[in-house]
Amino acid sequence: MIDPASKESRAEVPAGVPGGNFIRRHSRWAGLLVVAVVFAAVAALSWRRWPEVLADFGVQLYVPWRLTEGSVLYRDLFYISGGPFSQYFNALLFRIFGVSFLTLIMANLIIVAAMVWLIYHRFRAASETWVATMICLGVVLVFAFGQYSGSASAGDWNYMVPYCHDALHGLALSILGVALLSDWVSKGGFRYVCAAGFCAGLVFLTKPDIFAALTACVIVAFAWVARRGVRFAAGALAGFLLAAMLPSAFFFLYFLGKEGWRESLRSVIFGWVPLFNAAVVNNSLNQWCLGFDQPAVHLRVMLFQFAAVAGLTMFYAFVFRHVASPKPVAGRWERNLLLVLAPPLLWQRIVLLVLVPPVLILVYMRHWLRLGESLSHLSSSFGALLAWSYVLTVVFMALFQAALLSLKKNREGTRWFDLLVLMSPLLVLAGLFDWIDCGASLPLLSLSACIMTGWNFRKPPAAPAAAFPFLWSVFGLVLLSKMGVFPRIWHYGFVLAMPAFVSAVYLFLWMLPALLEKKWAVPARLFRATALLVLMIGFASLFWASWKSYHSQNLVLSSGKDKILTFGPSVNPGESVRATLSWIEKNTPPNATLAVLPEGITINYLTRRINPTPCLLWDENVVPVYGSSNITAAFQKYAPDYVVLIERDPSDPGFSRFGDVPGFGGLMRWVDENYQLLQLFGDEPVSKGAMDIKILKRRLPAIGARES
Repeated sequence: MIDPASKESRAEVPAGVPGGNFIRRHSRWAGLLVVAVVFAAVAALSWRRWPEVLADFGVQLYVPWRLTEGSVLYRDLFYISGGPFSQYFNALLFRIFGVSFLTLIMANLIIVAAMVWLIYHRFRAASETWVATMICLGVVLVFAFGQYSGSASAGDWNYMVPYCHDALHGLALSILGVALLSDWVSKGGFRYVCAAGFCAGLVFLTKPDIFAALTACVIVAFAWVARRGVRFAAGALAGFLLAAMLPSAFFFLYFLGKEGWRESLRSVIFGWVPLFNAAVVNNSLNQWCLGFDQPAVHLRVMLFQFAAVAGLTMFYAFVFRHVASPKPVAGRWERNLLLVLAPPLLWQRIVLLVLVPPVLILVYMRHWLRLGESLSHLSSSFGALLAWSYVLTVVFMALFQAALLSLKKNREGTRWFDLLVLMSPLLVLAGLFDWIDCGASLPLLSLSACIMTGWNFRKPPAAPAAAFPFLWSVFGLVLLSKMGVFPRIWHYGFVLAMPAFVSAVYLFLWMLPALLEKKWAVPARLFRATALLVLMIGFASLFWASWKSYHSQNLVLSSGKDKILTFGPSVNPGESVRATLSWIEKNTPPNATLAVLPEGITINYLTRRINPTPCLLWDENVVPVYGSSNITAAFQKYAPDYVVLIERDPSDPGFSRFGDVPGFGGLMRWVDENYQLLQLFGDEPVSKGAMDIKILKRRLPAIGARES
């Protein structure tokens, strides 16, 4: 297998890439400048249009605010999304720069910009400027600012408003750790392994799944270095572990000043507690996230998409080899395949026109029927699909034969127009494809990238340049496994799928073209140009989906440094939340306490009303970890002055009435007995697809002590 990072490959391939010579002649920062301009433009276009109004991100605002006021995480504030590092880091930012949404925005922008710079720098060293540029453009357009659901509370996150900062911080620290490990593997140096250990120690205090992926990289790195000598690896391991324990020791001592040593130890490792609770692991949400609710369907989609990608890759590699390569066709089967693709006789073309479109339609219908589409829905569009299949087949045959004849007449020089005509069917397919679902094939693509980078990593001359891509591929593959058989770039995929997505881009733009040229004489420059065009279409399609979502967010919530733009004015929950905020500001005293059920702690933060109860987000994951009786007892003991009850249509997928959630029925009955309705925003009963917000006031004085 060819080493795509070798001097020969680096000297030959970029010269033929469009713009390659220009970039080489100019500053090595040219690609980074392009990424920076795009980063700034997308940030400006989406400015303050990121938060989910009612869901998880409100916790990321509320918790650090309360920590600055003296509350203790896990003791005073129930938090199950991660470890203590991110929340106390954000609390430190609030202490220094003030409590505001703007503070977190600027911190996240800096973190993401630094992460993109590191990715650019490392992949540029392993390939070329334009490859690193495309990788970083994908990170920025697809993940950093992506928003695909078009809803204010549908679990659509990005790096500006992650569902928990533990995910963003863990990802950024892990990427730094992978870079340091690659430096240690390729250069040696005790400082690199100690710094990597410290990063791993911080990641341990964020998200367990991200730490597990980084641990896989550590194991691979140490296994490789152990070949140099067991004593050397053992000494490095001791330094790594010592540095990794420092962050946990610091937080243990901090919690020890607030509570006993057992509680302090539990707080340090609390991010891992839900993993050992069977009720959390096996609940319906996690089963859906992993795809285990319908594994056969997800596996079929995964294999179907990967087979399509692999088939198109082999097809165009074959075509480019024989229409653009100076080498003649070698085998009989290759000549026969060319005759099938561009038949010289009229009757052969008629046979293809008769057979190909119906076969395509049958494949399409079989695939979508397995995904649960109704037969009536598919049959209603059968005529249109058949017509379009005939049109596309005729166009493809005409374009392919015209390009083939043109290129065979004169093989000298590069005939970009004819080649573009040849690539046009692929570009049309790329334009029609729903790129939001492109994550289905990532596990197999990431595995392929891992194998190819690992093969090059085995070669001593190539090891320094291949160390980072290989460790990155291992990290991406293990991190993606957290999504089970349902890989995706949206929802949790904004973090879990990003490294694997980058590995796939690196595979198609750098590794695979070099291999095809070395083994089968496929012109690498042509293959790279084709992959580049397809990726540009994909990035543009995904950005357009995000832009449509951002463009519809024009309803202003709050003001000043906490200003948020959300969907509205006619789309719930934005309008109802704005009305609720206004009512609370006008009709409740500033020191009144407030609890929002089941979710909506953003309302507490924006009104600066304290939730005296420790439970901030009421869902089916909280009950198994903290216990239903403990949660209800805490709510009754520190009863808030006001309760905001948010009701959704229980027929909507993923939502149910709060009192129907297992473990919260008793609490809802207690609220009904002790609170009276003051205000209702919305309709009751809740209409389909809508929601209402009730504001309740406690009938009796507060029971027991209350947080000041």
